[in-house]
Amino acid sequence: GKISKLSVVRFLENSVFYCCFRDPRANYVAQIRENLQFHQDVETFVKKRGQALVKLVETVERYSARQDLHCEVHKVQFEEFVLSESYRDRMAEHLGLRLDERAKHSKFKPWESMRNVVIHQEHRDQSEIRFIESKLGAYCYEPCLRPFLTDPTG
Repeated sequence: GKISKLSVVRFLENSVFYCCFRDPRANYVAQIRENLQFHQDVETFVKKRGQALVKLVETVERYSARQDLHCEVHKVQFEEFVLSESYRDRMAEHLGLRLDERAKHSKFKPWESMRNVVIHQEHRDQSEIRFIESKLGAYCYEPCLRPFLTDPTG
């Protein structure tokens, strides 16, 4: 028989979820380059991705607010995960992983994913990227390179 959503929700109790968000501009370009089944024009992509993002954010917020489930739901920004070692370390520590016992870069090599953060800048039709920004700007991510500040007195 069909399983109702309400009966499945009980399995969420005492769980930790990480929900990954990716810049829709980069996602669009990655789909074009990597998915042979992807044949959406930018307008269709924006409409469908926008609907999916709204629904995903609402779902994350709804389950985060459920006191009866005692679950944690965390939003993870793909670009920040790729670019920031301290961000990845905080996630690992939150998950109870011991940083001193890991084989650093044995599973995830951030330098291999860094290009994916700005892949939209290489897209042949920048008007499509501007269209995505105009409609889904709240979900776009602009990486910022920050210098390490040193104490001048120090």
